[in-house]
Amino acid sequence: MSDINFKPLFEYLDDMKAELKADIAEVKESNAQILTNLDGLTKMVKTFQEEHIIMRKRLEVLEAWAKKVSEKVGIPLPF
Repeated sequence: MSDINFKPLFEYLDDMKAELKADIAEVKESNAQILTNLDGLTKMVKTFQEEHIIMRKRLEVLEAWAKKVSEKVGIPLPF
């Protein structure tokens, strides 16, 4: 058998190889974009958690203050 008999097969394989490389490049680009978005989301969640901790502490301080005030003025708090 000569190379001429296999030429269409080799051309097809070369085309498939090029297509596969393009697909892999797309997947890598998409993966990088997903990771970037995930990093941004992670930062937002961390910021939200930190803000939540601060707000909770502030609320605890305000509740303690409100209880002291309610005791001094004689008006009970419902909580």
